[in-house]
This record gives sequence, structure tokens and C-alpha cells, in this order.
Amino acid sequence: MASYSSEVTGLDLSCEGLTEFPPELAKCEKLQYLYLGGNKITTIPPWIGQLTKLRVLSLACNNITTVPPEIGQLTNLRELHLNNNKITTIPPEIGLCAQLRQLGLCNNALAAIPKEIGDLTRLKYLSVNENKLVHIPDELKNLSRLRELFLLNNSLETYPEIIGHLTSLRILWLGACNLVNFPQEILQLRHLRELRLNGNYLRRIPPEINQLKKLKTLMVVQPHSTAMVVEDENYQTTGVLLWLEPEMLLVPGNSVEHLEELDLGNKVMLIIPQEMVTLKDILRNNGRSLSFRPDYQGVRIKMYCSGAI
Repeated sequence: MASYSSEVTGLDLSCEGLTEFPPELAKCEKLQYLYLGGNKITTIPPWIGQLTKLRVLSLACNNITTVPPEIGQLTNLRELHLNNNKITTIPPEIGLCAQLRQLGLCNNALAAIPKEIGDLTRLKYLSVNENKLVHIPDELKNLSRLRELFLLNNSLETYPEIIGHLTSLRILWLGACNLVNFPQEILQLRHLRELRLNGNYLRRIPPEINQLKKLKTLMVVQPHSTAMVVEDENYQTTGVLLWLEPEMLLVPGNSVEHLEELDLGNKVMLIIPQEMVTLKDILRNNGRSLSFRPDYQGVRIKMYCSGAI
């Protein structure tokens, strides 16, 4: 049985085949950084609350099913990583971790998250991808410092309108949220740099998208072949614009002058507008044939034969 000094401040026990928290850790009250990811741990012991100096607790990729209320005693915690477990509930005491900056809960079995997460006003990163969430609490609108929000692949019954209040967002993933219409609240996110709407049923991107001047990446992956249109002829992306999988991409003539990346997905036949011959880069056609072959003289072409984002 391993022994740990009571003076230790950091431990990395990742991928050690552990099935439980080493009980000796209960005496390591000066511990600030604890990494136990990639093990076979099923339970977080209540004595975790004794480690009040913890700043980073990483338990990703285990078999944990519940989080004890004692987690709320970790008032110095900055990062909590619980991704890739089997967690079904998060206790409301999570809201007592007032210093938390990063909270990773993706790929679990959560049907709900507590409204007390809205008390984590210093939170900058929140990931709840790949869960079973049907609702996002209104209290999350208080997360005014949140910069990255990941909601991909949940079971949301309604679009979380509170997103419009999260005006510090830089990255937003809303894939597979059963969206049919483009959420207008997104247009309030003037600092947004990356927006992923893949796996929805959108048929149009409104002209107001032009208001998001800092947007660099826009990803739309359709679950079925669908015509997609950008409706503003003055829309010009200054960075990276990604469109994936639609049968036909319709863009106004002068909207692609500054385009750096074009991802055409895996369609065998795609219609490429004549205007797109002005592109500096055409990326990721995945080796498929095009129905129109413009004169690419002077245009830098990058072709990828496999791999999708």
C-alpha cells in the first residue's frame, strides 16, 4: 500500500488501475492538485471534503456514478473535471465552489444540472456535451464570465434562451439540439469566435449573422441533405467558415472573398458557385469529385482525402 506525505501538494495518479480513492489521501490536507483520471474508480468518498486546499481535481475517464455533497466544501477549487464517467446527478452543493473556473461534465448520464451552477460566477468553461439534459436552468444566465459553453448532443426540449445573457462567450457548441430556426439570441454574443450548430435542421442563416464581427468558425453539419443559404449578400467572414454536409451550399457572390477554409464534407457531387474561384484556400473536399471545376490558376488548393472535423 502506497503512503503519501501529509505535506504533499500535488499528486498525479492517472491511469494506475485504481478502483478507489487511496484512503491515505484523506490525510493529505495540503493537497492542491490531484489527478486520478483514467482509472476504474466508482465512488468519490465523503472525506474528499477534508481536502479544502484543492485547486484542481481531475477524475475524468472513470466509472463514477455519483458526486457527494461534500464536494461543496472545496471552496478553493478552480478546476473540476468529471468528464467520461457515469454520473447521473450533481449535488446542489456544487454552487458553494465559488472559485471554480472550469467544470467538465461531458459524456455522463445527467438528465439535469442543478440551478446552483448559476452561483459559480467566476466560471469560464462549462462542458455538458453528451448527456441527457432536457433543460438548462435559467440561473445559468448569471455566468457573466463564461467564455466556453458546450451543449452538444443532449435531449433539450427547448432552446436555452438564457444563452443571450452570456455575452462573454467566445465558443458555443449547440450541436444536436433539435434546432430548426437559427436562435436569434446568438446575435447578442458579440465576442463569439466559434459557433457549432452541427446535427440540427437549420435551412437558413439570417443576414444578421454579419453582426458577429469576431466570428472565425461557423460549423453546420446537417443530419440529412438540406439546402443551406446565407441570406446576406454583404456577409464577409474574416476568418474560417466551415460548412459541412449540405447537398448544396448557396452563398452570395461577394461573401467569400476572405474565406480561408471551406469544408465540403463527404458529398460526391457538390455545386461550387463560380464566384468561389476567388478563394485563396479551398480546403477539405475529402477527395470527392466536384460538379463544377473552375480555373484554379493562382489559387492555393489543399485537398484532404479523409478525416472530418
